[in-house]
Amino acid sequence: MRVSKTTIKIDISKYTAEINGKMTFHYAVKSLYNKGLSSRWKAASTLNQYNSEFNTILFPNITDKEPLETLNKEYFDEVIETIVDSYYLTHNKLLSESRIRHYKYLIRRVVSTAASNGVCDDYLWGTQ
Repeated sequence: MRVSKTTIKIDISKYTAEINGKMTFHYAVKSLYNKGLSSRWKAASTLNQYNSEFNTILFPNITDKEPLETLNKEYFDEVIETIVDSYYLTHNKLLSESRIRHYKYLIRRVVSTAASNGVCDDYLWGTQ
């Protein structure tokens, strides 16, 4: 019996999808979700968690005013710093290293999948 994947719950309705015909990070997540991005995410609980993290943590902190191809490692390092700072201000404690690595993984996964689909170069290849 074949089990179908959880329905995508990525919401980019309040974000710009394309700039001059080039995908933003947000639209890359939405459009590439079933084209390799989520291929390693099998469990419904994983898909639900990652959907939530894209919608509530990553999307609000990543610009939709620039195409994905123009972003770079330094930009995403700043995004991670913003997430860490925001977490500290909200919870009065540090975000765990495993959580930080996880958010970096999600960002790297988007960029590498976009690169595999000809959207941009894999400018995060080989980074932590």
